Amino acid sequence: MERCSFDCTAADCFSTGKKNMVHTLIASSIALGFSMALSVSCMMLPLHTVNESIVNSTGGRCLDGSPPAYYLSMPSSNSSSWRIHLRGGGWCFTPEECWQRSKTSLGSSVLLPMTIEDAHFGFMSTNRTVNPKLADWGVVYVEYCDGSSYLSDVKEPVRLFGDLVYFRGHSILKAVLLDLEERVKLLSRSTHVILSGTSAGGLATYLHCDEVHRLLNSSCRFGCLADAGIFLDHDDINGSATFRLNMRQGLGLWNGTAALDSECKETHIHAEEVWKCAFAQYALDFISSDLFVLNSLYDAASMSIVLHLGCNPSKTGDCSPKQMHAFLAYRQAMLSALQTALIPGLRKNTGVFATACYQHEESCQNADWTSITIDSVTMRQAVERWFDGDSVKLADTTWPNDDTCVLNITHGPC
Repeated sequence: MERCSFDCTAADCFSTGKKNMVHTLIASSIALGFSMALSVSCMMLPLHTVNESIVNSTGGRCLDGSPPAYYLSMPSSNSSSWRIHLRGGGWCFTPEECWQRSKTSLGSSVLLPMTIEDAHFGFMSTNRTVNPKLADWGVVYVEYCDGSSYLSDVKEPVRLFGDLVYFRGHSILKAVLLDLEERVKLLSRSTHVILSGTSAGGLATYLHCDEVHRLLNSSCRFGCLADAGIFLDHDDINGSATFRLNMRQGLGLWNGTAALDSECKETHIHAEEVWKCAFAQYALDFISSDLFVLNSLYDAASMSIVLHLGCNPSKTGDCSPKQMHAFLAYRQAMLSALQTALIPGLRKNTGVFATACYQHEESCQNADWTSITIDSVTMRQAVERWFDGDSVKLADTTWPNDDTCVLNITHGPC
């Protein structure tokens, strides 16, 4: 792994083409009018594809049949702690969508770069100022290449438009973890592990949290941080349950219900509503591992994917009264979905940080990680307290009344 470092002011770095390594800090400092001195360590993280023998034994493959892959940053020499991050990228709900996806880096590891240059941001940061408690931990970025939040479980490949497409997402997680055990003894020797994910990876974190926990050694301190993984079972602005219908269609294509939590399925099977277990709002009550819920009550992606809102509430006059009503009402639907997680004394091992920021994915942005504040507690402080065993349950004010939201900034890998 190659390391590099440099010092510059925010404006100088931005103008000299180094913005790829410092884009989050630069964008936020320029936006605030600061000339901030920065010292950044960047890394060239190598791509690792899962060993062929593990691919064959588990069956874990990307949509195009290529092996699963991940980028790896080793922990400091005195640490055996890890952050495993499931990157997002939506879903494919139809055969044609999945075939098209198999031709992209969201469906094939062959198309991924051999290295990525990354300084890490937010929760994944290795900067002790930004992330003092977690900076020495190793980082694994698991590349998302199945389009099903790791639910697909079709035994044989399916021929679509002349190509074989593999629906083997559920086996990918196990394949990656077994490969990490072979490479760095992650399963047997880790002392601390946090499984995190954003967007579709955030949903996957809810759905597979306990499953990953069971693969780790019994003395490992483990928790799951799900960022922007709640896409509500909620009607769109025209009264249609579009996202529910899409997810149910996907579950059928993927044979996805087989990978869902068994206790959740038993609860919903008599009403023929097993599909509910693929939604975070229903799944989270069945998660026994320590869980941290990080989500905007006004999640920007949900406004498109779930609500089909069709406007940007942050632009004055862009939304009609009907659209604004639907947007503002979504907060209450989110709070209802999180009701059991937010009640003090109930689910003590579940932390919540529900923001009022109109954006999507918040853990991978330095400015969000250190600045967004609810009841005088920052996002970083809330996560740290939760992992230390404190019960943190925080829900933000109504939009747009949180002036700690930092909008329109770039971020690290999500």
